[in-house]
Amino acid sequence: MLTPYVAQVLLRASVYSAVAVYALLGFLAAVVALMLPVETAGQDLDDDQGGFTSYNQGTTPEKGLAADMEENEREQEKEERF
Repeated sequence: MLTPYVAQVLLRASVYSAVAVYALLGFLAAVVALMLPVETAGQDLDDDQGGFTSYNQGTTPEKGLAADMEENEREQEKEERF
């Protein structure tokens, strides 16, 4: 809704003011994007307990999927040695 006004009215008056409008809007968008919360801030990613249960079947909730996968790999390596 802003572009027709800038292209027809403001651009005729001053190119700098037209560019300044878009620069200001880009700066404001960047500030708002930086203010968005980060979902995983301060959390371990292998603590996920919800969602895709087909991947999490048989895992213990205390350790998480990644820890169970590592344990399975160690067990397989032990079996391969013998």
